[in-house]
Amino acid sequence: MTTTYPAILLNGRLTWQGENLPDLPVNQEISVSVTIEDDAQRKANGQKLKEALDKIAASGLVTDDFYAEWLESRKDKVLYGREE
Repeated sequence: MTTTYPAILLNGRLTWQGENLPDLPVNQEISVSVTIEDDAQRKANGQKLKEALDKIAASGLVTDDFYAEWLESRKDKVLYGREE
């Protein structure tokens, strides 16, 4: 079975990142495959996400008072367990 874990490779050593890290045996060789991520592609994807979020913000669909407006729109709804 193949499982993927995030890690940083620096000077030939892997440093595990994130949660749910592997419980590896001590003093035993383990076969691994390392994928080198393309930083340029990751940055390009981040830029695309930023542009999409900017577009949503500019559309006016989401306002600073979005949550307050949502609460106001729900004020007349009967909620289970709430006596009003």
